[in-house]
Amino acid sequence: MCGRERPGLQKGTIVGIDDIVNKAKEVAGDVAEKAKAVGDDVAEKAKEFAGDVKEFTGDAVDKAKDVAGDIKDRFDGDDEPTPAATPEGTSTESTTP
Repeated sequence: MCGRERPGLQKGTIVGIDDIVNKAKEVAGDVAEKAKAVGDDVAEKAKEFAGDVKEFTGDAVDKAKDVAGDIKDRFDGDDEPTPAATPEGTSTESTTP
């Protein structure tokens, strides 16, 4: 039988190719499991990030639409403030003759 002595075993214990192959399979399985766990974590973080970006983008689009509408209203001459925006007891009517 061809092999090397395995550290930690009794003197004279020989490690065969089958032992080496089995250990390599064990290590490869552990690495594959860890890689899958890391991949799952990365996928979850990417989904969270994409959701945050989508929410931010939606908010930015809504704000841009509001601003564009306000600008359009001003060019159309409909730039009177809404009643809720005027201080109580004041009029938006001009008092100059």
